Amino acid sequence: MSNIIIGTSGYYFPDWYGTFYPKGLKRDIWLKYYAMHFQALELNTTFYAIPKQEVIEKLINQVPGNFQLIIKTPQELTHRETSNEDIRTISQKFQNSISPAIKKGTLKGYLIQFPESFYPNRTNFEKMASIAEFLSGPLFMEFRNILWKNQNNLKFMKDNRISWVIPDSPRLGKLMTNEPIITTDKSYLRLHGRNNKSWYGKGNRYDYSYSNEEMLEIFDLVKLLSSRSRDVYVFFNNCHNGQAAMNAIKLSKLFGATFPQQELF
Repeated sequence: MSNIIIGTSGYYFPDWYGTFYPKGLKRDIWLKYYAMHFQALELNTTFYAIPKQEVIEKLINQVPGNFQLIIKTPQELTHRETSNEDIRTISQKFQNSISPAIKKGTLKGYLIQFPESFYPNRTNFEKMASIAEFLSGPLFMEFRNILWKNQNNLKFMKDNRISWVIPDSPRLGKLMTNEPIITTDKSYLRLHGRNNKSWYGKGNRYDYSYSNEEMLEIFDLVKLLSSRSRDVYVFFNNCHNGQAAMNAIKLSKLFGATFPQQELF
């Protein structure tokens, strides 16, 4: 069986206090507590703003040496209109900002997530190819639009060693489905929740907790991916009210993991 790495999409959420983080636990050791439960983190704050080097330096100094970090690329690359030169400049600035994680070896790849409105056409394909060209390191690419699931795109990803991200989300509209597609020796599963009512409407689309039945379904999917991959990354993005952490713990336990008691702090 391959190496199965389970974590969540972010760790610093106020509503995790009292749900995942024990009451009384100081915020400055939340990451340390997180790292006692999970061996990897998908860092999403970088999507909203390119961080300062000092922020990344502080983060990696709080986790064990074998801790794995996947960092999401800035929205300027994936959710804005950009020229090829813009992509080059943003990519360089971004990689410089996270260089402490690169130098230490904590960084294990970049998450590149395109919105559902990002359709497959020549302009968007060239943009995708440029982003892949200017980022140095393992790439994990998530398409929210199911039309990207086509032979030309899959061939491009295989030829360029870009890992396909499998999103688990509601079966609505043109949203990508959670088929076990693999384009490199790494699999990557992002679990957004299946909140049909709030995905396009009012409310928090990530306010969702997977049921026991759904967790067994995910367990089987991860086992399938592990039989076909060297590494399987699994990140829960249903972060509202600590649900991502609790679901990640439940899945980890299905694979035999044990966890420390909350009284440690």
